[in-house]
Amino acid sequence: MAEKNMSDIIEAYLLQLLAGETRTEIQRSELARRFDVVPSQINYVINSRFSMRNGYIVESKRGGGGYIRIEKVSLLQEHDWIDQLMHEIGAHITPRTAQKILSLLLDEKFITRRESELTMAMLNREALDVGNVEVSDVIRAQLLKSFLNRLRFEKTKES
Repeated sequence: MAEKNMSDIIEAYLLQLLAGETRTEIQRSELARRFDVVPSQINYVINSRFSMRNGYIVESKRGGGGYIRIEKVSLLQEHDWIDQLMHEIGAHITPRTAQKILSLLLDEKFITRRESELTMAMLNREALDVGNVEVSDVIRAQLLKSFLNRLRFEKTKES
């Protein structure tokens, strides 16, 4: 069994703080001291594991009384969550990040497991093998954004 790395340990601690809560507030320097890491390690964990595509909104205030506020969001309650996801996707996206977004949509019951698997089959490396990884990532982003726009249309149609 592989040992957990420090980022996994910090993530687990933050998830524990969020257990049963929708929001937690921490101080970056305090957390860095607790785990004996540099503050940039805390930034890395926050940025890579607590983003909108993972179902979180993060607020950060730097300085002496600074804090990091992490809030678990329910996509069903967010009016502009699709826009935020699309903004985070940007011009290109890797298969791994696309999978995270589809997992989030599945967790929030916006799509079924079958829809998630079919969409991922369409977005995987083999399906988008155009001979250039960068071009594949751009096409993947366009396809995923089209998928998200369709979800937006379905959601407004249901309302």
